[in-house]
Amino acid sequence: MLGRDSRSAMTAASAQPFLKSSRTRRLWSVLWIGFAFLAILLACILLYNNYSFRSQSRSQFNAQLDGALERATVWIMAHPELSLRNPSIMYIISDMANRRRLYL
Repeated sequence: MLGRDSRSAMTAASAQPFLKSSRTRRLWSVLWIGFAFLAILLACILLYNNYSFRSQSRSQFNAQLDGALERATVWIMAHPELSLRNPSIMYIISDMANRRRLYL
């Protein structure tokens, strides 16, 4: 019986480096896959943020800008108390109107 216990102890001891290296390789593999996934995700986010897949014509852009200015003006008339308390909104709207005049 003592011989069997020593043999099982030796096989467990000799298998330990193999399991440790296998676990290490598996961990590195998972880390690299995770890193690659995050890199691809970041690239997709940056591409989506900085590149338009559908180009918009100048007339469509001007129509969209006119609609936004119209909605902003209607909102200001409907909520004068809020627009007077928030000067940044007024600045943004006036800046949009000034830019609109520049592009005409």
